[in-house]
Amino acid sequence: MRAIISFLCVVAATTLFAQAGEKYAPGTSFKDCEKCPEMMVLPAGEFTYGRERARDFTDDEYGQIERQLYAMTTKKVSIAAFAIGRYEVTYGEYMHCVAAGGCNENPMEDFGADPRLPAVGITWPMAQNYVRWLNEKTGRVYRLPSSSEWEYAAKAGTHTSYWWGDKMEDGRVLCRGCFQNPQGMPGYNTTTGRFERPYHVGFFPSNPFGLHDMLGGVMEWVQDCVVTSVQNIPSGGSPYEPNKECVLFRDGRYAQFNGMRMIRGGDFDAQLSFMVVSDIKINATDFRKNFLGFRVVAEIQ
Repeated sequence: MRAIISFLCVVAATTLFAQAGEKYAPGTSFKDCEKCPEMMVLPAGEFTYGRERARDFTDDEYGQIERQLYAMTTKKVSIAAFAIGRYEVTYGEYMHCVAAGGCNENPMEDFGADPRLPAVGITWPMAQNYVRWLNEKTGRVYRLPSSSEWEYAAKAGTHTSYWWGDKMEDGRVLCRGCFQNPQGMPGYNTTTGRFERPYHVGFFPSNPFGLHDMLGGVMEWVQDCVVTSVQNIPSGGSPYEPNKECVLFRDGRYAQFNGMRMIRGGDFDAQLSFMVVSDIKINATDFRKNFLGFRVVAEIQ
């Protein structure tokens, strides 16, 4: 009898393992609850983090510092399999957290309350509140992506300025300068030559990993503190976070960046140069604008 029970246990365990493997196969998606974000499973892999191609920087002080920190420096990074939001967290998804008491601030409603719009006006602490709520609700580890996970997901196996090539093409992303003839497009102001609002998530095509709006849409918080060199980025895909407060510089010109976190991706009102997949921005964790949101990562290991 014991042998039969043991055999049945082995069969059951093997079946469960196979089902789990199928559920988290690269290229598949899942949702842990009806109101949770849809997550895309990405394969493990190695990629080149950082700018593989030159681009211009602004001439102000920030641009000069950015050039020193990030220009044309790269590093090989290994990424374990993980799942990342197919879309940016939406207004509707974030408001479920607010309604449940897990999030204590509403997103900005500059563009209305369409549940399909990306949640905007999200500070870094607001994003942390959301992932804590997801963790409690689902029992899974959700978090912000590391900068290297975000870039791995955005590049999707490519080595070009954008995931489709080195030249901007109409109908790929939403930004200032992303369309040759934007007249008549929703939200486009012909007087200013700018888009005044994001589109609902998934409006534009996905990248080869099945992810939407990694470029354009809204900018996205990641977990990392500011790095003084791309070489400081961990080679195993984890965030650069020497301490939880991100207090890294004692004095000098970099001291102003203490406490700041990285922001990735461009947004609907950003210049074309912000759409380069390796572009990095930084800001204080209480930075709150109607072009800033986030997406989440779920651990599957």
